[in-house]
Amino acid sequence: MATDSLFLLFFLSIITLSQASVNIDCGTSSSSLDANNIKWVGDKDFITSGESATVSSTTVEKSLTTLRCFPTGESNCYNIPVTKGGRVLVRTMFYYGNYDGKASSPTFSVVFEGKHRGTVSISSAFEPYTLELIFAPASGETSVCFVRTSSSSNPFVSSIEVADLADGMYDELGPGEGLFYQQRVAYGTTETIR
Repeated sequence: MATDSLFLLFFLSIITLSQASVNIDCGTSSSSLDANNIKWVGDKDFITSGESATVSSTTVEKSLTTLRCFPTGESNCYNIPVTKGGRVLVRTMFYYGNYDGKASSPTFSVVFEGKHRGTVSISSAFEPYTLELIFAPASGETSVCFVRTSSSSNPFVSSIEVADLADGMYDELGPGEGLFYQQRVAYGTTETIR
């Protein structure tokens, strides 16, 4: 019985390790560990355009205190490796924090995988905004593009998280389909659940 339990534990740990993920701290070139022991990497290997900026805040996660903004170009894209054939969750987070001194919260679009478009409309300069999508990547790399929709708004991004989902999750999603995050509620907890 103990041998069976050890085998099961070993097997489950292999499955867990095979699930790839990357957490990108946009606008920085260094890697770091957050308070939850999650590794964040800089974005230099994923994009060549845009400018780095920082936000002064003691109330948000460290990964939200740097960002990459895009004052030029209509569309600026991150290219991120993923596992082809499975399902992935891509979470983009935005913390404006008046980084540009304009006190004007921007509005722009995010296009995932070249076909799933979501709108970022920041209503509070000092509240994080999240846009995420679950989909089946067409290849071993996916794109996350930030698209200008107004000449007075510069797109930006604070962090991007990409996680392979376990086999069998969201199998009903076909090619070209995606599920956008609407709202997530964790009743009965006072802690962040990851």
